[in-house]
Amino acid sequence: MKLSIKPLAALAAISATAGLTGVALDEFHGHAKVILMHGPSGGAGQTVAAKLQHRNGTDAWEDIEDAVFATITSAAGGSQMIEVDADGFKDEVRVHCTVSAGASATLAVAVVGQKQYG
Repeated sequence: MKLSIKPLAALAAISATAGLTGVALDEFHGHAKVILMHGPSGGAGQTVAAKLQHRNGTDAWEDIEDAVFATITSAAGGSQMIEVDADGFKDEVRVHCTVSAGASATLAVAVVGQKQYG
């Protein structure tokens, strides 16, 4: 059983509420781990909340059930991991961040899982 790693969100500074670019993850199946690596969010009370969303084609983005990271606070940077069922992914998956006033965090997200073929 060989694991593969695929970037879901390249290293970027996030300072506004928005969805990042969607990525096709249809080659993954079964349980996959999604890893969020991040810096601090700024000053006291400033937060960044990240979750996963998916969609088919040009449909509206929908939250992936239970695919939510703990809120990033002003504490030091770190990493978080959640487990998802890749078989339930739609065509595209993205990270959506909700940013409180004045907050900013540098983050990157990767998926680690088993590919369907090879």
